Amino acid sequence: MIFSALKGVFVLVFISFLGLATMYLDGIPGGINLIFRSDEFHFSFLTAISLFVIFFLFMLLILRVASFIFSIMSFLRGDETAIKRFFDRSRERKGLKAFSNSIIALEEGENEKAFSEAKKAEKFLKLPQMTALLGAQVARANGFISSEREYNKRLLKYPETRLVGLKGIINSTIEDGDINTALALAEKVKEIGSKNAKFSETIFYLQCKTGDWLGAHQSISELYKKKSNISGDQLRRKEAVVLTAAAKQSQLSGHTEKALSYARKAIKKTSGFIPALVVCAELEHLIGKKALAVKIIKQNWALE
Repeated sequence: MIFSALKGVFVLVFISFLGLATMYLDGIPGGINLIFRSDEFHFSFLTAISLFVIFFLFMLLILRVASFIFSIMSFLRGDETAIKRFFDRSRERKGLKAFSNSIIALEEGENEKAFSEAKKAEKFLKLPQMTALLGAQVARANGFISSEREYNKRLLKYPETRLVGLKGIINSTIEDGDINTALALAEKVKEIGSKNAKFSETIFYLQCKTGDWLGAHQSISELYKKKSNISGDQLRRKEAVVLTAAAKQSQLSGHTEKALSYARKAIKKTSGFIPALVVCAELEHLIGKKALAVKIIKQNWALE
């Protein structure tokens, strides 16, 4: 939006400048005399400059036509791709212009224009990775879910953009509520060998949604080693939550000793985490350590 407004202001200023320049040149006395053999031609400054501009544009047209003629001559001499290259250069220029227009429109929030320009870029440019990448972003901004998925599928064809395509498909699958499929895709990303912490965070989130607490605990361990946006304190807190959930899950399955081990680890990770304290005290009580259960509650009550 801002770019369009600036462009409009620039056009108005430019037109005003041309008008003022025309008036100024038209008001200058005198002119330019051109003598050719015995004939003399007189031009005002305005007319002379206008003729110069027309001549310049004419020369540009001549060069364009000459380039096309040379392409035809090369074709006739046996270069079968000469004409094709001529038109390919023209298509490439149009494609790059549409590509840049789409990015600008997307940044300005003009999503419909961005999608239209992205389609033009896709038509003219022979850069499928770039146009698919742009198309996926623009389709997402417009809410065109089916188009976004189609672009993401195209990204899977190329090694350079495969991870980006998988990430896009995972996000749309999560939005559809198909958590199990999203988790399977995220695990696929992990198999490929992505070291991106964002993918590990996504896997962690999906494992929590599906109740895979041991898998979530393993993902937390991996996040400690990666450059994640989550701070160390936050990771320890999340680990305590996961261990507490694993303890409760093991308890319900009848594995009391294993559940107690998880609960104790949770308390060590974050002191004063009430859910972990309650589960741990309950488990200590179940195995007959009632005094220890009371001690856990009292000690952490004092901390509060």
